[in-house]
Amino acid sequence: MMTTLLPILILVVLAIVVVAFITIKKTITYVDKEYRGTAIISFIFPIVGLIIYAVNIGTNKKLAKSCIAPVIASMIIRAIIFVIAVLIIFGIYFSTY
Repeated sequence: MMTTLLPILILVVLAIVVVAFITIKKTITYVDKEYRGTAIISFIFPIVGLIIYAVNIGTNKKLAKSCIAPVIASMIIRAIIFVIAVLIIFGIYFSTY
């Protein structure tokens, strides 16, 4: 059972990597060049991006927009990875019985 599950897991992981790469590339090209550093930090640490967004929403709208898009992309990718990890864990657990 595990030998048939392994190629599927490899394909799923490759799909996640491709989706993550495309999402990151689209997010970074969406952001203004002057705010790409904060966009990358917002993608890696979403709570920091939310704080930067909350602080700058009234004063600097471009900075706020460039921080919220990577946060949303990061949360979507993290949710997908979480669901797939849970499915893999359940698959491994039930394949042993």
